[in-house]
Order: sequence, then C-alpha cells, then structure tokens
Amino acid sequence: MNWRPQSFEDFIGQSHVTKHLAAEVSASKARDRPVGNCLFYGEPGLGKTQVCEVLAHERGVNLIKLMGTTTTLQSLTSLFVEGRLGNDELPLTGWQRVGNKWSKVPGQKTAPAIILIDEADALPRPLWEVLYYAFEPADKRGRIIKLKYQGQMHDIWVPPVTFVVATNYAGDLPPAIQSRCPITKQFQPYNTDELCQMISQYAQSQGLRLTDEALVMLASRACGIPRTAKQFVDHTCLKAVDGQVTELAAKQTFDLLGIDHEGLDTACRAYLKALHDQGGKASEKTLGVCIGEDPKTIRNVIEPRLIRKGFVTIGAGGRLLTATGRQHITQTDENVVSRLM
Repeated sequence: MNWRPQSFEDFIGQSHVTKHLAAEVSASKARDRPVGNCLFYGEPGLGKTQVCEVLAHERGVNLIKLMGTTTTLQSLTSLFVEGRLGNDELPLTGWQRVGNKWSKVPGQKTAPAIILIDEADALPRPLWEVLYYAFEPADKRGRIIKLKYQGQMHDIWVPPVTFVVATNYAGDLPPAIQSRCPITKQFQPYNTDELCQMISQYAQSQGLRLTDEALVMLASRACGIPRTAKQFVDHTCLKAVDGQVTELAAKQTFDLLGIDHEGLDTACRAYLKALHDQGGKASEKTLGVCIGEDPKTIRNVIEPRLIRKGFVTIGAGGRLLTATGRQHITQTDENVVSRLM
C-alpha cells in the first residue's frame, strides 16, 4: 500500500491549501498556463514538500527540487542554460531546447515544470536577485532573463515554470519574492482526528495494526506534526508483538524515546528547565547557550510546540514561562531532568 497521496482528494489535512490548489490546477489546464508561483510557509513537518509533489502530479509536470542550503549560482544558471542540475538531465515537460532557446513541443499542452526551492530562507540574497526576473508572471512563451554563466552574459529563455518557495517563516524571504508569489499559504498543525486518519493509513502501509488506545496516544503526543507522528509509528515496531501495537507498546516506545505525556522530547523539556532556572524569563540566545541548540532549531521546532501547549509566551522582554509551563517542568521527574541537563 502506498501511503503517499497522489491527488489532492487523497491528501489528509491542509484542506485550505489543497482545495485552492486544485482549483488553480483546473484553471491552468483550461487556459494552458502554468500555475501561479506559490509560497508555502509553516513549521517543519507539516507537508509543504508533499503538497508540492501532489501539485506536480496533478498538473502532470516534472518536479525539480532545489535546496536553499546547497543551491549555487552555477547550479542555478546551468539549470536554465543547459537544462540540467548537476549531472542530471532535467527535461522540462512539453518543451525542448533548440540552440539557445526553449521551444514548445508540437501538440504538447502541459506546463513545463514546477521548481521547488525548499528551505528557501537559506538561499543567499545574491541568488534571489538573479531569480527576481524569473519569478515575473509568464504567458505561454515564458520569459527572458539575463544570467552570467561561465564568464559570459546570457539572454536565457525561461519556459513558463511554476516556482514554489517553501520556508518556515514567510518574513525570512525578500519582500520582492513574496510579492511575486500570488498563491501564499500558511500550513497549520494537524488536529487529532487528522493525525489519527494519517497514522492509521501509514501504519497499515507498514504492516502494523494499532489498537484504538494506541492510535489516540500516538496522535495526541505528535504535537500536531504529521512527520513526528510517522516517526512515532516507525519506532513502535520496536515494541510491537506480531505486528500489533497496543497502548502498552506505545507507552513503552515513548518511555524509550523520552517523550512525556504532553509529547515533549528532551530538547523541549531542557528548554523549559533552562527558562525556569533563568527565573522564567530569558532571551532566545541565552536559552540556546543553556541547552546547546542553535537559534533556528529553537525558533522553528521547539518554541512553536511549547507556545501551542501554553507553556511559553514571547514578549518584549524575551521568552516567558507561563504558570502552566512552570507546573509541567516542576512536576517532571527529577531524575529525568538531571539526565537532560
């Protein structure tokens, strides 16, 4: 059983995103135009990349993935100049390169490709300046941009591709790029029902059977993140008996992983403990030093979960520990806390 959705109809969660994109795909097919550029933002693990994969499948085009952390000017320009990324040929569906230009394949009515820029906040600003013109709205003919490649300036014919920019915070991107993405969607944490549905489907694909109690426990401790829920399912294999995961097996798995009843891992509890030890108020930089985590991990992974739980708030004075957060950390077993710190 393939648990990865192939259509928007099969996609679990993020309905405010998938319904809009399904309408955009229908309209783009009818007009023989590419889907407008998209900006997807939200916490890691909420399905931004997976939605992009479904978008490409529904539109019937290739998906080209770029990572903001590894993309260089050379790789970016070679993509458009030579139609390749690294050593891999990247045929753009419906288009072919003839000489120095792309031309449409006769009878082909699909858009050429969707280019996903993942972890886009890590892309250097000089590369964004190159992409500004490529992000401009295009018709059937595409657009021409100027790129310097191998010491020479090239007038590059960019086919009418769709750019999808994925990041954790939209504000981390240049305003000029944000304004060039007419489809901007914030991805939301999943509710328990959505997580239960997704976990059941994924567990079945892995040959596991979950009791109702185990299913609810896995969903409730995933903190609304489907990627985390899938990881929990993978770990339950360690305690499953004959492919069945009971509530006891799930609890033993969480004990093994150091996940408490609120779904907090060691890093989250270490953060709360450090904030508690700082008198309930500290800066992000101070907390990062205390627990040995970089600010990006704290801001993108740890704090969103604690804020949703009501354990932490962010104010002008920095990070503040709430009464609920103080109660949670003080009730944590002292032996566990000592191992964390």
